[in-house]
Amino acid sequence: MNSLTSNNPIPLQALGLPEALRVLVLAPHPDDFDEIGVTLRFLWENGNPLFLAVVTSGASGVEDTSCSPPTVGAKARLREQEQRASCQFLGLPGAHLAFLRLEEDESGHPVQDQASIDRLRRHLLTRRPSVVLLPHGHDTNLGHQRVYAMFR
Repeated sequence: MNSLTSNNPIPLQALGLPEALRVLVLAPHPDDFDEIGVTLRFLWENGNPLFLAVVTSGASGVEDTSCSPPTVGAKARLREQEQRASCQFLGLPGAHLAFLRLEEDESGHPVQDQASIDRLRRHLLTRRPSVVLLPHGHDTNLGHQRVYAMFR
C-alpha cells in the first residue's frame, strides 16, 4: 500500500488525486517550472485546475546577447514571452499564468517586505488553491528561500 509517509517513491497515479484539487505553482523565477514539468503535465491531464505564478522577472538569468537592447525591461519581456510559449505548449490557458512582478534586489531576487507579502497574499486569495507547489525553504537559492518565507 502506498502512503505519503513511505520512504519509497509513489507514482502520482497511485495517489488518486481528485480532479477538484486546485493547484497553484509559485515560481520565484520563470524557469522554476522546469523541474516539475512532468508533474504539471500529469495534473493538467488529470483535470486539475492548474495556475502558475511567476514571482520575479528573471531578467538576471538572460545573457546580454539574447536580446537587443540588453536592458532589464527587454530581458524581462523575453522571459515572459518564453513562459507564455511554455504554457501554450503545455496547453494551459493564458489566463492561468500570472506574472506577479515583485520588486527585486540588485541580484534579481524578490525583496522580502510587507508589500511583497501582501501582493502574494492577494494572488493566493484570488486563486484559492487547495495545494501550492514551491521550492523548499532550505533551497540554496536566496530567491527560493525568500518566496518560501513569504508564503509561510
